[in-house]
Amino acid sequence: MITKTIENITKKIEDITKMEGDDLLPGEKLLYNSFPSWYSEASTLILSGVALIIAFLVTLYVLLAKISSFVLFVPGVMLFASILMVWMSVNSHYSVRYFITSERILKRRGLLSKHLDGVPYNKIQNIEMHKKLGEKLVDIGDIFIDVAGGPGLELVLNNLPDPEKPHRLINDMMMSKNRL
Repeated sequence: MITKTIENITKKIEDITKMEGDDLLPGEKLLYNSFPSWYSEASTLILSGVALIIAFLVTLYVLLAKISSFVLFVPGVMLFASILMVWMSVNSHYSVRYFITSERILKRRGLLSKHLDGVPYNKIQNIEMHKKLGEKLVDIGDIFIDVAGGPGLELVLNNLPDPEKPHRLINDMMMSKNRL
């Protein structure tokens, strides 16, 4: 029951952040899309899980030891903080989505609002992929896109799962656009 509810909520959030027809240029095709990896939110989720366990144990102790119910305020605050941290992690995860199309690279931000940053392939001067030691272990990384004539990095795709795949796809698209 709970699993089904979580799946439904996840599906609705994914639908909210999907690429819509009016976001694409005429003839443009969607080739790849991804959210950042959950590993980027792991520390917050682990911390909230620990807080939930502590809140449960303190509540259990207070109830079994018949201590003043005022002490239940502490686990209540911990429970609230844990729920808030989980909500912030989920919001942070789903509020960013990356798209690679036949014409450009896009980064969509926002759940209730929508902010779309895009870079066409013919404007890309350099593309780099970075994976720190910890990121190598869980196969996530960042892609940095430098645009010609810009003041610096134009677009960063953070915490991408299996970053070699989108990196290769972007390079292939850049090569095919430069041949035309």
